[in-house]
Amino acid sequence: MTHMRQPACLIFALVLLLLTAASAWAGWRQDIQQAQQAASRGSLDQAIGLYERAAADPAVPNSTKATVYYNLGNLYMKKKPSLPLGQRSAYEKKALTAYTRAVTLDPGYTKAYNNRGNVHRVGGSLNRALGDYTLAIKADPKYAPAWRNRSIVYEKRDRLSEAVSDAQTYLRLQPGDSREQQRLAKLKQELASQQKKAPEAMRLAQAGQAAMKRRDYKKALDLFNKAIVLRAMTPHGQSRTYANQGTCWYHLGHYAKAAQSYRLALIIDPKFAGAYRDRGIAYIRLKDYDRAARNFTSAINYDTKLASAYYHRALAYWSLKDYARAKRDLTRYLKMQPGDARAQRILKEIKAGQPANYQ
Repeated sequence: MTHMRQPACLIFALVLLLLTAASAWAGWRQDIQQAQQAASRGSLDQAIGLYERAAADPAVPNSTKATVYYNLGNLYMKKKPSLPLGQRSAYEKKALTAYTRAVTLDPGYTKAYNNRGNVHRVGGSLNRALGDYTLAIKADPKYAPAWRNRSIVYEKRDRLSEAVSDAQTYLRLQPGDSREQQRLAKLKQELASQQKKAPEAMRLAQAGQAAMKRRDYKKALDLFNKAIVLRAMTPHGQSRTYANQGTCWYHLGHYAKAAQSYRLALIIDPKFAGAYRDRGIAYIRLKDYDRAARNFTSAINYDTKLASAYYHRALAYWSLKDYARAKRDLTRYLKMQPGDARAQRILKEIKAGQPANYQ
């Protein structure tokens, strides 16, 4: 009798398991369906709540969950304009998180890259936007909006040649967009004007470099400012001119202005190790040692052979009383520059635990 009950119990347990699985399957499917319906009638809060519940459900397949996160990102951005100003940035962050989760689950999710780029662009993070539009194009070269959006960012960066190229590609994919045709015509005019000004901008920048070598920093600063105003240099030339502008401000004793110039150089070229180092030195002068150390770390990340970044990071750590890190960096620096007597003296002081004394 006992042996007869065991198969029946097993069958009952199997049926119960199947019913539970079916209920779970129906649950998240129903949440997504209801979320779509709520979004279509403008009930954003209800749609967000349903999608968030589906996103938290471990039974949802990754491919479906990627779409759920993508839709959540869209809804967060759609809701953002109706919120008080103080709450809008929180919804931008939610959208960025949602799109990031979507592309993590589906690395080829073109629209999620594009929309994340839009959020970055709205928030002023143009380099990140540029990166996302590039990823969208890589995932699907025929996705027209990414070409247009990247063109817009290039235009904002004064990289007009690239802006024109991307706008042309967009119009090959979407030939009927009259507004974009007008924008392309305007871009071509601006590019032609920029190209005419390029020789003068180069002349001014070179004259500024010559004045800087003579240590005539006021004259150099004036020349660099005039070159920048023309907006006619290549991205590389523009970033270096901003960096030279920063160096002039530094030598004239305006350390905050120097840091701002280096920031502009880094917006154009985020991998410019020398600009991170020089901004770090400006922050040391401003006694912002934490920020200085982070900038030197960025410089080292992009150029591990930049000896001066190790030296100045050691000074920043010394000021922060982080003697172990200061000793490590200065030891590394002296392996690269063994004849630096000042660095050798400072290392002895650090080893003795003496307070920072290098200004």
